[in-house]
Amino acid sequence: MNLSSIKNRIINIAHRYQINISFVHPEYTSQTCNSCGFISRKNRKTQENFKCVECGHLENADFNSACNIRDRLLLDVLRHKFLNINSFSEYKTKDFKKESIKFILEDYYRVA
Repeated sequence: MNLSSIKNRIINIAHRYQINISFVHPEYTSQTCNSCGFISRKNRKTQENFKCVECGHLENADFNSACNIRDRLLLDVLRHKFLNINSFSEYKTKDFKKESIKFILEDYYRVA
């Protein structure tokens, strides 16, 4: 099975049990500091640890990424910029190029 088939299978099972599934853009979730929003590959020198080269924020890398994913869905400004809602009240990603996603994230954290 390819990734698209697995994704569709999960969606079908979730709908059968009346569970909503939402998707977010995964770009930069592992490189973005959840504390200050600084994006850099240097923030993630190892698979396990995240350390922001800008503010020094140190955290488990997977937890930091999970927080970034959560924020893209729960924070109103990011949700409205990145996602559309469908008839099942699920969020689907808007079409963006990777560079546009980085620009939106940097702009959001610059203002926040």
